[in-house]
Amino acid sequence: MLTLSEPTYELRVKIEGMRCASCLNHIDNALTKTGALKSDINIGRGFGKVWFKGDPQMDEHFIEAIKDAGYEPTKLSTEAVEIFDS
Repeated sequence: MLTLSEPTYELRVKIEGMRCASCLNHIDNALTKTGALKSDINIGRGFGKVWFKGDPQMDEHFIEAIKDAGYEPTKLSTEAVEIFDS
């Protein structure tokens, strides 16, 4: 169970294999099902951000969700963020 006191983390990831808006939707749905608060995927840059609460090591769940969706993610960083706009 998540509480308001749990920190929010931002995962930055490079994503290879995206070609269209359908790819973006496919990745976004996979991340949402895995528990992401929000994601911001940029097809043109091959880059994404994922915000989540809980343990920072949960980032591996989101990396796996992207892989399971059929894309090649590379983790760039995971950092705690103080402000999160939903």
